[in-house]
Amino acid sequence: MSHYNESEKILLLHQYVTSGLTLHEFSSRHGIPLSTFHRIYTEYGSPDVSSVAYLMKKEDIPDT
Repeated sequence: MSHYNESEKILLLHQYVTSGLTLHEFSSRHGIPLSTFHRIYTEYGSPDVSSVAYLMKKEDIPDT
């Protein structure tokens, strides 16, 4: 069972790709185990800003 639903994962990815932080820095600052965040990141194909924006639009997630 996943601790994060799809919308939460996409929002985390959006925050990450716009943060300028490394995976390690981002996961540490958000209290997420690095292995968990790395799995989320690779699950979505190591996305960039435009692909995360597409996922947010597809899932009807507002840009925060």
